[in-house]
Amino acid sequence: MKLVGNSHLVAGGPESIDVVLALVGKEGINTENNSDIYIRTYTHFGVDEARELRERTSTRGLEGRRVFIVVATGMTTEAQNALLKTLEEPAANFAYGFT
Repeated sequence: MKLVGNSHLVAGGPESIDVVLALVGKEGINTENNSDIYIRTYTHFGVDEARELRERTSTRGLEGRRVFIVVATGMTTEAQNALLKTLEEPAANFAYGFT
């Protein structure tokens, strides 16, 4: 599988993180000790978490593309809307992975 575009949705739980990292690695992004890869797991993803993620997307990466892998078992409607805004208007050179 080849990643196309800058936003990807992967269904699964925390066990999917390794799969997403493998896909990112195949795209030529270093996944070992890379500060541009942001991985977080939430039992509840609210609007504050979505806003914090949006803030992080506005910072420049040190090694190139930034990758955000977010695992959330629950998400509020407000968080979904805030996250959608981030995905619709991404900063340049960002890749997202959501499980």
